[in-house]
Amino acid sequence: MFQLAGIKWLSGAVALGILIYLGLELLFIELSKCWSWISTNWAYRLAVLITAGLVSAVMVKWRLFWKIPMLGPWLAEKLFPDLNGDYEVTILSNWPIIQNLISGEPPKFESEGPLLSNELQLVKLNGRIEQTFFRTSVILTPLVANGVIKESRTLSCTLHKEGRDGVKRISYVYEQENLNRDETDEEKFLGAGDLRLDPKSDAVLSGKFWTNRAWHKGYNTAGNIEFRKLKNN
Repeated sequence: MFQLAGIKWLSGAVALGILIYLGLELLFIELSKCWSWISTNWAYRLAVLITAGLVSAVMVKWRLFWKIPMLGPWLAEKLFPDLNGDYEVTILSNWPIIQNLISGEPPKFESEGPLLSNELQLVKLNGRIEQTFFRTSVILTPLVANGVIKESRTLSCTLHKEGRDGVKRISYVYEQENLNRDETDEEKFLGAGDLRLDPKSDAVLSGKFWTNRAWHKGYNTAGNIEFRKLKNN
């Protein structure tokens, strides 16, 4: 969230502190007329403490604000939705095409346009997005105990808002470790993904992924990826 709020967040915190200070100063001026031991200097100290407390509360418990009726949807639109939760992840990989190239057979395509789903490898995974005020992580794990992927860990993740329509995207770099490997495979490799939020539903993200898996042999994979949030989240 901080990536998107940026200077606006800092400016808002400063403005809030000034408003609190001015309000407290006016209050203490009136109170000092009744009690001489009350000093207007307290306004500055209290304003700093109150502002720091409110800012800290927002950073730690920011998700609570996203759950408030009317305010939550507005924050999700102006900044970014709360993506925390578990997802069903579907991958369509170009690995079958690479296998044909390895075996010396030319790839067989059913059309000249975009690749069809039956020309790609379908992989189902468990997904989880962990989002704090300062960091977002995308974690993928296999559906079954002996799946190909052992674990996928996020190294870097950036939230984007683009254009006048405010198209929301997640771009991330990850390190993947495979449990079961082919002869041409690597134990660990890097990859990247670029996901767009469905404008009609914050529970769906889809886009492309690509890796440097065995890139020196020309076997690096790429494809489509989709996240669908589970209903119990």
